[in-house]
Amino acid sequence: MGVYISLGCLLLACLGGSAQSTTCTQSDYETALSVDPPDVIPLVTKELVFTCTVVNTSSCFWDEIYSIAFVAVERRPKGVIKEIELAKVSALEKEHNSITGTWIMPGGVFATEQITGHISTHRINGTRNSQTGYIQLSISYPTLQQTQSYGLHSSTMCRVRGSNNYGHVDQNDQPAHVHIKNPTFQSLGGDFEVNPADIKPLLTDTLTVKCNVNGIEAVKRVNEISVVKDGVIVARMALGHIQPTNTSNFPNATIKGKFIGSNGHLIVTVNYPMKVHSGSFECMIKVVNQEDMELEETSDADEVYAKRPDLNDVVERVHDLIVENKGLTKETHIQASQIAALNTTNINQQTRIGALDTITTNLQEELTEVQNTQSGTEECGDSNGWQVFGNQRVKTINVKFPTSYSRVPTVHHATVGFDDDNDYNSRFVISGPFSVTKHGFVMKCLTWHDSRNYVLTASWISVASN
Repeated sequence: MGVYISLGCLLLACLGGSAQSTTCTQSDYETALSVDPPDVIPLVTKELVFTCTVVNTSSCFWDEIYSIAFVAVERRPKGVIKEIELAKVSALEKEHNSITGTWIMPGGVFATEQITGHISTHRINGTRNSQTGYIQLSISYPTLQQTQSYGLHSSTMCRVRGSNNYGHVDQNDQPAHVHIKNPTFQSLGGDFEVNPADIKPLLTDTLTVKCNVNGIEAVKRVNEISVVKDGVIVARMALGHIQPTNTSNFPNATIKGKFIGSNGHLIVTVNYPMKVHSGSFECMIKVVNQEDMELEETSDADEVYAKRPDLNDVVERVHDLIVENKGLTKETHIQASQIAALNTTNINQQTRIGALDTITTNLQEELTEVQNTQSGTEECGDSNGWQVFGNQRVKTINVKFPTSYSRVPTVHHATVGFDDDNDYNSRFVISGPFSVTKHGFVMKCLTWHDSRNYVLTASWISVASN
């Protein structure tokens, strides 16, 4: 740590201006500067945090802290050193042993910073005051410019200004360095796989090339995934649209892919690949980070080698085909037995379905019959025109149902109107029903002696029998 002591401070120390023990040395006054993480990938690292903490030991402590600040130290040509105060917390007010902090931060590239800090007062042994404090500077997804300001051309140190047993002191902690790392395919969530690494033309079953982007917090969305062979794009998916390209250099390929937010994949498969499908494969991805900037990275190359089949390969392939054919033949017999059993089951089910259809038809007919209720009215007419049997006159009416029943229904009737000669007694009867069948029934109108009916009306209703 570097120490900057004014002449006045030295005089105070020489005159015993501090009541603290003279056994304290500069190293007893602790300031701790940390940077997390020390390695930063611009616009990919989620957060870069600098923290400077001022603490006291049991016997040596700060009487008063004026300010805690981050200072960038830049070494220029010819040994010139430039210091820039980046952020500071200052003790500006004192009231009842409390300190409030005020931030002073110069403008520039630090727009996404969050700065926190505090200077606090403590009682020592119930008689003295001492002070501790901290300042913390955090940057979300630091840019290259921000990271360079802290680490590439400069380093950052913590400066504490205050008073202790040395008097008025400027104390600087050792600088903390930030190391800039370039984005990599893996740091953006990329994953690349080619299988198998060796193909034997027309004998290898399948060649598969998989290019994935596994969503990480630094990535907002995937813009593009491409499969590159020997420096030429053979398949691309951009904004959700699959675009096969250069099919003459990569024939018979099946391409599938999908984007979902910060996740995406592109899969290229070839059945029974040929020599033209061998070569050097890479995966190229384009993603957008949380600052809406597009980043592009390419994976390391994976080689696919085409090896010439020899006689043993051919014999092995023929053997595999024979075994496979036997397996398929056995499977065919099993499936044929299963089909026969299914056919038998199908016939049985058809029989059951036919029986169920018959039952359903009968039930529908029963329901129709139950719902079959019919009604009507019949006029007997003037009784002078009826048949005469002794002192009685009778008219027989044959009623036909509008719709025949499947079974003989139940019939009810009632007199609903009459008009007779008021010079004589009113005598009439409507009797029945008689001879009820599925198609109709008979009812009779009757009067006697000297009674005369001009109008006699009957109503009837028929209901299906259970």
